[in-house]
Amino acid sequence: MLSVTDPAPVAPCPAPFNLARHVLAAAEARPDHVALQIVGPAGAERWSYGRLSAAVRGVAAGLGARGLKPGDRVLLRLGNGVAFPLGFLGAVAGGFVPVPTAAGLTAGEVARLCEVIRPSLIVAGAGVALPEAPPCPVLPEDVLRGFEGLAEAGWAMGDPDRLGYIVLTSGTSGSPRAVAHAHAGRGAGVDEVAGLQDEELAQVVHDRERVEALLGTLFAEYLGRGSAHR
Repeated sequence: MLSVTDPAPVAPCPAPFNLARHVLAAAEARPDHVALQIVGPAGAERWSYGRLSAAVRGVAAGLGARGLKPGDRVLLRLGNGVAFPLGFLGAVAGGFVPVPTAAGLTAGEVARLCEVIRPSLIVAGAGVALPEAPPCPVLPEDVLRGFEGLAEAGWAMGDPDRLGYIVLTSGTSGSPRAVAHAHAGRGAGVDEVAGLQDEELAQVVHDRERVEALLGTLFAEYLGRGSAHR
């Protein structure tokens, strides 16, 4: 098998930096260009870059008004509707750390996840399982959607290598491991960031594919190739 590599150095990430601002940068030059399509049986709900950017910054403002501080973790208990990209990108835009989870987790699994992640806020869709005694405030999805119309928060700019979001991956071991991603996209074990133990990390499950699909979609649109989020 022939392996080909490109030894050219990668340009350094600009500083200060915010991942959400970066993937929504097309809102400045092409605000009417379609960024996302939420596809369902009744058709597609289309969001332009301008509309999405404004809504994301409104969500960032709303989350900040709830008392969140930069670096606080926001557990996302949401389905595949538009609330997921709004919650994820809104948290990143405000300097908070979203932790997406699979909507099908049980109450016990979510309780265990909260012990590991230690969220400051849970954003929950209707009908999703939550711990019997949530360790932090719970924000309903409809309240999150109400943040869309708030005055837009400024982008929380900072060190590109600071913690941006947390996902989990099974890797090659078959055991789920929490992975902390910087705003610049580099990954590191959450234990390196939060002092968690391997046996704790192995208990956590989520669907990282939604994060990859969301960011991949926006990067593709930014480069002018077009895509859709489902």
